[in-house]
Amino acid sequence: METLQNDQRIWPNVWLRSIFTEEGETGWRISWEMLFRLLQVQKTPETYGHAINQLSVMSLFLVNLYNQDAELRKQEIENRSLTENVTEYINQHYADSLTIDRLAEQFFVSKYHLMHEFSQKTGTSVYRYLMQQRLHAVCDLLERGTVPNEAYLLCGFKDYANFYRAFRSAYGQSPREYARAHRKAAEEPASPDA
Repeated sequence: METLQNDQRIWPNVWLRSIFTEEGETGWRISWEMLFRLLQVQKTPETYGHAINQLSVMSLFLVNLYNQDAELRKQEIENRSLTENVTEYINQHYADSLTIDRLAEQFFVSKYHLMHEFSQKTGTSVYRYLMQQRLHAVCDLLERGTVPNEAYLLCGFKDYANFYRAFRSAYGQSPREYARAHRKAAEEPASPDA
């Protein structure tokens, strides 16, 4: 196969190795261009296995591209802090039965390390953050017309009494009062600008 330098013929695996050592966005663009030039070097196959050879080069390229993408995603997750991973997990799973033990198990750390790291980075405890997320979700449901007896269950609270105390403590009113006030505000006509 011909290369772009000095019209020398080299083996495909040597050429592929030179492509896959390039990094960065521009490196990949160059690699794609080089791959397509390589595949277009011979428009008419001169040998029996030319088409198969072209397909194998393309397959190797795509497999390596996929592996590098997976490695980059893995590094991105590893580079994120424990706190970022935990907050994202809580934001997605607040309605589940979450405990400190379960979160520590999920992220392969001790619960003491998790609690210390989380409170140090966020200024609040894991439990308090989870409660805030659940209460925000309840407020969204109440504003959309869901009754409090259903909303608390949909957001991960186990019993109404604990939910009621947490809601009243956070918002200074009961869930029914909150829903009623929001409904009343939505029904009032907008005041005309003077």
